[in-house]
Amino acid sequence: MTALPYTEVRGTARALDALVPLKVEEARPHSLLVRFEEREHLPEPGARFEQLTLLCAGKVATLGPCSYEAASRSEDDLDPPDGRLVFLEQVYDFSQLFQSGRISELGQKVRQLPLVWGRKSSIQPAFKDFTSQLLYELQVYRSLFDGLDRSLAFEPPEVRDEVQRVATASEYPNFAAFVDRQLTQLEASVRRFTKLEHERHGFFFRKQLSDVIRSSRFLNRTNLKPRGFAGDSQLMKLVYAHDFDGEGLFSKFMHRHPLDSAACEAMRNTRGVVARAARRAMDRSERARILSVGCGPALELFDVVGTPEDAARLSFTLLDQDPLALVDAQHTVRAVEARVGSSLDVGYVRDSVRMMTRSDRLEARFGRFELVSAMGLFDALTPPVAKQVLTRLYEVLEPGGELVLSNFHGRQSSRIYMEYWMDWVLYYREEEELLELAAHLPGAEASLSYEDTGSQLFLTVRKP
Repeated sequence: MTALPYTEVRGTARALDALVPLKVEEARPHSLLVRFEEREHLPEPGARFEQLTLLCAGKVATLGPCSYEAASRSEDDLDPPDGRLVFLEQVYDFSQLFQSGRISELGQKVRQLPLVWGRKSSIQPAFKDFTSQLLYELQVYRSLFDGLDRSLAFEPPEVRDEVQRVATASEYPNFAAFVDRQLTQLEASVRRFTKLEHERHGFFFRKQLSDVIRSSRFLNRTNLKPRGFAGDSQLMKLVYAHDFDGEGLFSKFMHRHPLDSAACEAMRNTRGVVARAARRAMDRSERARILSVGCGPALELFDVVGTPEDAARLSFTLLDQDPLALVDAQHTVRAVEARVGSSLDVGYVRDSVRMMTRSDRLEARFGRFELVSAMGLFDALTPPVAKQVLTRLYEVLEPGGELVLSNFHGRQSSRIYMEYWMDWVLYYREEEELLELAAHLPGAEASLSYEDTGSQLFLTVRKP
């Protein structure tokens, strides 16, 4: 849900005396998916390059030898890359390449370990004691549930399912209350911390509790950030599923508890906000065009399209920087089409916030829309970038159209939970800050609303 700014990455690969220009389409944690610019001279599979030079966000990076593997194709590929570059002598981390232009290398991280270890001296003794006590109590809880899981190993599946159902119904409320009490203590202990103290204490907390965090599918994904940011489309599917997911009871409980938080409930509530805005768009137009920016898995389509008549009156453009998010969105579209028995008019666009702010021709590319929605996008944008993006999105609104965006409130109750447990840091805004983003838009009518938990603000901008 939280999409980060995305920039273009181009470069050249050197093989002997030849320089091969290319564009990086996607950064996996330790390899790069690329498209070569000279289409008539694609490298052979297995080709070796002695050096790769990349230009990203104004930074130049020179990387070591790599080999080329041609990409396999699937029906879900909207615009597949030519192939993958795998590095032969160094282990690089590309998880932040598109967000900040930063590339790290394993050896460099190892050399920095003494510096990281030294940060422990800045952790307050009372916080160390709290973290140690919490870890001990959680592991005792875990051993109790692991014992129950072991005792069920040789029971028939129907018996295991029933026992786990009963145990969940009877014990999850007690477990949730225990974790809630610990969260209250955590919030009290860090209330007066500076930003730097939050960062250092949060890092220490997550390292100490890493085994517990890894037991939760949800928390493990927010911490690992396999696509470079916490709120990716797969994570949002977990948020909407809101289920007990895991191999054992402790894993199920640790997965479910953060999904019960006010923050995750607020994320689920955005679907209703978008659905109501879509209904208003349909009231204004016989055929409403809707643009979803940072669409993720686009699960709100289940709420927006309920009948064949809805499908006939709506046209969607789904935009995201993450190609895997667009694949997830495709799956959602197919499921909605199967449910209503009618095809949807959907266009898929891979694009980025950064590229949008540099373009003065968004209307020529996309046309105009009765509704533009941006759920979760602005939580990652600084005020200058947020104003630029809002300006561009306002320009593609039809007269009378609406732009609806969400932003977590600075006083939302799950903030410490997100930052310390989930490693999910957002750009929070108060009411006046969100309204200020739209103050420069010509003729705009801006209003605020809230979802039921009060954790998220919604800015609705109407174009005259």
